[in-house]
Amino acid sequence: MKKAILLALLAMVFSLFAAATAMATIENSRHNLSDWGAYTYSAEAGGTTEVCIFCHTPHNAVKNYPLWNRTNPVTVTFNFYSSAHFNMSPGGSRSGIEFTPGSVSLLCMSCHDGATGLFSAVVNKFGEVATFAGGPALKGPAAIGADPQSLSNDHPVNFQYTQGSDATYFRPQSGAGSAEEQGIKFFGSTGNYVECASCHDPHRIDTGKFLRQANTSSNLCQSCHQK
Repeated sequence: MKKAILLALLAMVFSLFAAATAMATIENSRHNLSDWGAYTYSAEAGGTTEVCIFCHTPHNAVKNYPLWNRTNPVTVTFNFYSSAHFNMSPGGSRSGIEFTPGSVSLLCMSCHDGATGLFSAVVNKFGEVATFAGGPALKGPAAIGADPQSLSNDHPVNFQYTQGSDATYFRPQSGAGSAEEQGIKFFGSTGNYVECASCHDPHRIDTGKFLRQANTSSNLCQSCHQK
């Protein structure tokens, strides 16, 4: 009898864990653009039930990383954040007005620039000619580059994290207590570019706002900033 009760309890715990895990996936997030998704633009998905296809494809990818299935944003020229207290150069050597080629943030801006069609993905269906889905541009607070083409009121991105440039604000890039150790991710061939995806993981929803880690007590901010 006790064994039966124990097994029943274990089954219940397993089912609750499975349900919680299922909820913590991209399918239950705003990045599910399929026609069965629960958010704003799902009705305009054109009957597409796939979730990954709006960003990724296993065949004929537009870019190799990461099997990317979207067009570039309408423009790659933006006004980046700058201030007298910011000692690094957004946009790399491009004077803070243009994303460097291959910037991971360009992938994000192909939806979030406020100008590119949200469904501007290459639809690669087996046995059919690839087509572009089109659709409306993203609106509202998530259209961070629509003011116009301005990222000046957002956290700086597409800049090289130069260790020692600002000892007051930034932790070391590597080693004990580093930003990388705290969950921040760096990009680029030099491995030191801060991009949108340094703080955001588009597939993670359990932390809120797709953050790489929960920002409770500003933990995410303090991965880089010493305050």
